[in-house]
Amino acid sequence: MEVNQLRNLLLNNMWCVIWKQNNLYKIFTNQIFESEQKAVEFKNKQKSMRKAHDCRAVPYIHDYFNGVSNLDHLNGSEKPQDS
Repeated sequence: MEVNQLRNLLLNNMWCVIWKQNNLYKIFTNQIFESEQKAVEFKNKQKSMRKAHDCRAVPYIHDYFNGVSNLDHLNGSEKPQDS
């Protein structure tokens, strides 16, 4: 199995919730979810997420802990642009 295939397999099975804070998309919680549905349910239950925050349920990658400046990688780019 190629590295990209393995990466895609993992990304499709692990989800997290991110939000935009200080012009960076950062992970909102250290909890990782097994499905997009569970990540979205968690996001929708959070009172702080009901405000005007740019928050999303996205496939998990470790780069969200440090923050990324854009989400172009969700559209097929190889790696997020670091801050």
